[in-house]
Amino acid sequence: MQLLLPGALYKITGEKRKADSQADGTSAKLRPKADRIILDNKIIEWLKGETTQDPLSRPYYHILSDDQKKKLVRIASKDLQSSSTITEALEETEEWGTQWAGKLFRLIFEHDMATKEAASKARAQTTRARKAANSGSVFINATPDTYLNSGGSRTTRKKVKSN
Repeated sequence: MQLLLPGALYKITGEKRKADSQADGTSAKLRPKADRIILDNKIIEWLKGETTQDPLSRPYYHILSDDQKKKLVRIASKDLQSSSTITEALEETEEWGTQWAGKLFRLIFEHDMATKEAASKARAQTTRARKAANSGSVFINATPDTYLNSGGSRTTRKKVKSN
């Protein structure tokens, strides 16, 4: 049957993949999975916007195929330094890069900045909570407004201000 075809049939072999990964040495650092999902959704929304503005009404995969999108969202933020990095990673032409890579880079850069800002706010909030817990200036269970004192009567809580 192979003789009737114009080229060789593609065969998936695990040996080649193992050899490729061993030749690379260490595996590349990937973007966290939760972040990939969010970025993927942002890229999909961006693609929808770009295709609606296209005068020829071309489908989104003329800009970015599903495999390219998958590859793009997996690249760690520290590895995306410029729009040319995107063009090279997706193995696209310079013409494609001038038209689309800059827009994609801007989208990913803004996403990464928002993610870093949210992470730093979360770290700051955690640090404040730990300091407050260590100083004893806040109640552990702040939901009830009263507690029982040693005499058995109900007393209103008073929050102590932290220094």
